[in-house]
Amino acid sequence: MLLLGPGDWYGHTWLRENFIEHTNLVGIIGLSISVIGAIIACVSRYILGKNWSLSVQRKEGHQLIQNGIYKLIRHPIYTCLLLLFTGNAIIVGDYRAIIAVLIVFVSLWLKLKKEEKILTETFGAKYTEYIKQTKALIPYLL
Repeated sequence: MLLLGPGDWYGHTWLRENFIEHTNLVGIIGLSISVIGAIIACVSRYILGKNWSLSVQRKEGHQLIQNGIYKLIRHPIYTCLLLLFTGNAIIVGDYRAIIAVLIVFVSLWLKLKKEEKILTETFGAKYTEYIKQTKALIPYLL
């Protein structure tokens, strides 16, 4: 969060250098990416229902959700958080924002791996098959 704070904190360092111009169009694109990420995250959370938890854990009556966006990717909420940070990075436009997105990506990837271990232990072959059919974060890519 500190990396996306006011630019004055970074003075005239390379972290404050722009990787993209600050224009209205760029701001609208960044905001649009963030809004799309927020909407899809809310829908994904709704689809999960009682299966969702803030921390990685096995829930009583845990179900493997494979409908909606979960047909395409296994962790759409993480994807959407990355979209939110990416949209913000575009709006900020400084290299420090790219570092923030990378930190968020690594953090979510580590949490995702922990979650996949628990889901594999919980659902066994059913989850292993689901992994073969879908990508973790980006449809058809990653």
